[in-house]
Formats: sequence, C-alpha cells, structure tokens
Amino acid sequence: MRQNFISAFAFFTLFGALTFSHNSEAQTQPADQSIVLTSNMTVRTLKSDVLEKVGTLPAGTEVSVEDNAQPINNAYKNDKGQEVFSSTGFIGKIQIVKSSLTASQISKLNSMSSGLYLSAVILDQLQTGLEFVALQAGSPTDGYTKNYQPSGKPNTSFTTSVTKRFPQTLNKVVKLGSSDKKKWTRIMQELQRVADRTRNTDKTYFIVDPEVANQQSIEFEINGVVPDKGAWSVAVLGTAARNGFQNVPCAEFMGEVIRQAYKRAGYSHFDDFSAKKANELAYHGGAALVENFSNYLNKAGWIPWDAQVYAPPTGAVVMNGSGKSPGHTYMAAGDNGRFIFDNGSPQGRDLRSTSMKTIELMYMEGVFFLPPGLTPKKW
Repeated sequence: MRQNFISAFAFFTLFGALTFSHNSEAQTQPADQSIVLTSNMTVRTLKSDVLEKVGTLPAGTEVSVEDNAQPINNAYKNDKGQEVFSSTGFIGKIQIVKSSLTASQISKLNSMSSGLYLSAVILDQLQTGLEFVALQAGSPTDGYTKNYQPSGKPNTSFTTSVTKRFPQTLNKVVKLGSSDKKKWTRIMQELQRVADRTRNTDKTYFIVDPEVANQQSIEFEINGVVPDKGAWSVAVLGTAARNGFQNVPCAEFMGEVIRQAYKRAGYSHFDDFSAKKANELAYHGGAALVENFSNYLNKAGWIPWDAQVYAPPTGAVVMNGSGKSPGHTYMAAGDNGRFIFDNGSPQGRDLRSTSMKTIELMYMEGVFFLPPGLTPKKW
C-alpha cells in the first residue's frame, strides 16, 4: 500500500468534540447483533460515495449491527480532508442503541439518510461462536461475471508485468529433497488448515482477546516470539493499530498467517525471512507494503504463479494485479479461489457475491505464491 495510506486514522485516536454528558437510549429497532464499543470510535456516513466523519462514539456505546454484516471498502476522508483507502473497510447499517451521548445527538446520527459506518475492526466482536461457518456459493454479481469466468479464472491478464517482476522464478517447478519436501508440505498443510472456508474453521486461529493479541505483537517485535493462533487480532488489532496502519494491514495480516503456519508446522520463519536475506517478514522491515511482501516471498524461495495459467489452491497467497503497491493481498480459501479471506473479511468472502467496485479495487487476481515444490493445477 502507498505510504500515505499508512497515515490513515488509528483505531485508538480520538476525533471530534461531541459532548458526552448524558446516558441516553436511542429509540431504534435493534438489528441482529448488539455490541458495546471498547474504545472511542470515529463514526462516518456516506456522502457522494465517500465516507465522511460525523462524530465520535465514546467507549461503552452500544450499537446494533446486521447479522453477517460484510465490510465495504469505499474511500474515506482522513483528518486532513484527503480521500484515502482502507483495505480493512467499514461496517455499515449501524444504529446507536445506548450511549453517553445526548438523546438529540443519538437521534441526529441514527436518522442520517446514508446510515452510519464504523471501522471493520469491530469484526472481532461480531464473530460470535467458536467457528467461522463454512461459506456457501452465492449468485454471481455483474462485477464477478465481468472480471471472472464461471470456473474462477480471471478475465484480466497481468502476465506481462508479473513476468517482468519475477523473470527467473515465475511458474517454476522445483524438485525437493525429502527434508525440504517434508517442511514445505507441513507448512502448506497449516496454511490450508486455517484457509479452507468450504468447511467450518476454528475461529481462534484468527481472533483472540485484543489485549492478549497486543502483548503477543509486542513480544514478536521485541523478542521474535511468534504465537500459534490469533493471526487477525495480532496483526490488525495489535501491530497495525499500534503502529498507525490499521486501515491497510493486508500484508501484515498475511505475514502473520504465514509466521504462525511455520510455527505450528514446527519450523521458524526466520530461516527463510531475515534481515540478512533482506526480506525480514516484519512491518519495520517494510513488509507491511504489498510490493515488499511479494518481493520478500520471492526471496524466501516461495514461487509466484501466473493466475492466467494456474488456479490458486486453498492456502495460496494471492495478489491483486501483479502484486505492486498500492495493491492488496489475500488468501485463497477454496473453490478455485472463488472463496477468499483477508484482513477485512477474516471469516471469509465469496467473490461471486462481491460488488464490482470492490473486486476491481482489491480482487483482480494476477499472481499467487506457494511454497517451493508445490505445483498448482492449470485451468
């Protein structure tokens, strides 16, 4: 992502100057889920297709949210009035149920014609239960049929730019010895364990208590200790929030998924990603940027595959376009990459049910990465 994107608002920054003097309840029909905000949060509304700040909801505010709410990825205006992008996205159709805001403030916000939106970091509170439920194939949108074939093969080719970026390694079939084959097979199995959205998935691989996640993130930054679960919480609520890029943590999240897969498989990612190899898999080494992340994977021996020729298997690390910044990275989650998950949808997303605008902004698959020795099937 562009560096100026990383300057987007931080989750724990306080905005606005609303008066928090009363404890009032909104006269609203609750939606399917109700959550209580644990920190002050900026609330926005949609104006001319751009999300603009309309106030701040104080910690302790109770809001109602539609069940199975999906994030949107519209541009939003930052503190300087600039239109910037958030790959984490925003949850809409929010209604304030109870708050220390006055009754008139609540009524004014709830009555906004374009509705209210909060950062999708509230996903950790929306994901109830012990598992992410298996995805079901949806009906293709116009955006999907324009950009993808029914099989999942993308209609747009990025072969020229991908070949230019990775001339020596693109589509490279690697023969491994028994030790390396064992290593990469185990790591891939761990990636597939957390990626497969054709079945129910243990939610704790992604979401843990935010305070625990933040401490684990700090422990990694200081001592290089990698947890074996909680990848989304560690990357998004921990590392990205603390370091000011919570709206664009897609590469950091994928990096955490990979680090934890190595850990569970019984290996250290430091063997393949290090300062010595100029591909340190940590945000302070630049890996929070999509282009650096793809370069680092390539340096670590992971193989880039042309999405025009090969279908991404479950667990493949997929790049929007040719994997340059600004861009987006996510993981194939089954059904020939028609199911995916990313920092904005850790529970999974069906690309067939995704809008044209979102697909063309984030999910124009051009290249994907796999550990060496694993050859994907051709379309």
